[in-house]
Amino acid sequence: MSSPDQTPPSTPSSAQPADDGSDDLGRFFDEHSNGAHRADLDDEPQQIGARIVEARVAAGLTIEDIATRIGVKRSTVAKWESGERSPRGHRVSKLAGMLGVSISWILMGRGVEPAHSTTEIEQIRGDLDAVRARLDDVVNELAVLDQRLASLDPT
Repeated sequence: MSSPDQTPPSTPSSAQPADDGSDDLGRFFDEHSNGAHRADLDDEPQQIGARIVEARVAAGLTIEDIATRIGVKRSTVAKWESGERSPRGHRVSKLAGMLGVSISWILMGRGVEPAHSTTEIEQIRGDLDAVRARLDDVVNELAVLDQRLASLDPT
């Protein structure tokens, strides 16, 4: 007589393929979307970047604030915001917590949105701060190049 402990576990009739690194979050929402189609989601890098900017400005933070708190370069945050690159999962989680929004809102435009307590003037000031920070970087690079040139060219 065989005991239940000796019976090998049953296997599903169709084996799941190995994880190939595809979009697990997207697959989850495809399976659990209650009729919503993935095409309805705003998950393009430019849209993700625009939502990061919106949440950052609403939170009253600068690109430098975000970069410092997350531990990345300012240029990395600027690339996220421009849509040139998208933040990785652990960075999205940190961003969401820092900005007071849900991860799903950053990635797909659904979920807890930023509090829109800032006025248009405050938003413009935030944008100006971001541009000034980038300009400061360019000015500093120019100064370094001027010094290098002066050290090589005595005239």
